[in-house]
Amino acid sequence: MSTVRAGAVRTLVLGSLNFVLALGAALGVLAWAGRFSTMLDLLNHATPLFFASSLALLALSLTKRPRPPLTLALALLGLLGSGLVVGRELAANWAEPKASRAAPRLTVLTQNVWAQNPSPAAMAASILSVDADVVVIEEAVGAGRPVVALVAQAYPYHADCTTVTQWCALAILSKKPIKTWSYHVGSWRPPEWDRLGLVRATIDGGAAGSVEIIGTQLIHPDLKGDAALQALALSQAVDSVNPKTAILVGDFNRTAWAYSLKQFDARTTLRRRTHGLATWPARWPTAAGGWAWPIPFLPIDQVYAGSSWRVVSLQRSPASTSDHYGVVTTLSYEPR
Repeated sequence: MSTVRAGAVRTLVLGSLNFVLALGAALGVLAWAGRFSTMLDLLNHATPLFFASSLALLALSLTKRPRPPLTLALALLGLLGSGLVVGRELAANWAEPKASRAAPRLTVLTQNVWAQNPSPAAMAASILSVDADVVVIEEAVGAGRPVVALVAQAYPYHADCTTVTQWCALAILSKKPIKTWSYHVGSWRPPEWDRLGLVRATIDGGAAGSVEIIGTQLIHPDLKGDAALQALALSQAVDSVNPKTAILVGDFNRTAWAYSLKQFDARTTLRRRTHGLATWPARWPTAAGGWAWPIPFLPIDQVYAGSSWRVVSLQRSPASTSDHYGVVTTLSYEPR
């Protein structure tokens, strides 16, 4: 009797596992239609998960006799679609031209400090430990305000739109002189609603001349199309920047796998330099301040830079009390 039960349990477990993996592979195939559908594009944010599901489904199918042709076909389709998306992004890292050791350099940190941060002092200390030339802060409201105040003590030049309007939650802090700065707040009323916020500062970039740094935070992808409208507004807002020297960073709330980010890539004259660097979650957000999460899995914080910049290094910032890791980018100025 126990042998029969053990066999039934094994069949149930393997059947359930096969169903879950097949569902993941099928969703990966369905996500291809995200190019034409906002709803289906939401699936693309989980592309690495679909790739893993397809790979596991293929391995499981190969253990069976006879091998199920439909399941094998589904696994291979899932691997092909998800693998191409992930592989293309990872390959883009290798395609980045090598930076010269002698070229002038600029280090920029973009960090969502989280408005519900449980320890602003620890967050500020983490930012200061990076010692970047320029720090761009998102969610500089709520618990983010004391973070800005503490970091600003080491950064003499400020472009802080939170001091001007309640509708903007961004700040740029710089060790290099800021020549001019401005901010933008999009419409909050339909039909023009986009709620876009951004802050921009032109710094003295030394050999690079005047360098415009833009920081932003976009809303989460949605089914109504508000996020797409906001991304379009952002591309229009940065359309006039210098395509050689400008730098755009922030919390885009879009992964590198989604068509929505690829569409923004196609509209802007700047080139995205982040390719699959996962930054969320660093902490799982809760009302009590969150709890540490060991492995981030969503690459939603992005860095764009003009054609005169080459990437020396691009990495996550140290773990902190925010729900996001920051992105630390060192660029070398090498005009062509």
